[in-house]
Amino acid sequence: MIHKDKCLELGFPEPKPYDNQVTYIISLIAKGYRFNTRMARYCGIGNLHSITPKIRKKCYSFTQDENLARCPFTNTIPTHKVICIWMTPEQIAHYKKTKSAKKT
Repeated sequence: MIHKDKCLELGFPEPKPYDNQVTYIISLIAKGYRFNTRMARYCGIGNLHSITPKIRKKCYSFTQDENLARCPFTNTIPTHKVICIWMTPEQIAHYKKTKSAKKT
């Protein structure tokens, strides 16, 4: 279950009623947001490493690496790296082109 209040607190748009974890993450990164494992857990989304293959399976390209990230629960930056995903401007343009082609 995605926690709408936590998403808003992190500065993300409100999830749509029909959004599931995968579609919400795709919509975030397609809007230029960076998303990481700590943010995912804070928003009530499961482990990001188990969701990224589902996004790839839908044929959406995105960039992924591991970085240090602030923990929204403790407001600290733990020493363990976590998965971070985002779309580059080129990937966003390709996503929009692909999405509009699917509508026609």
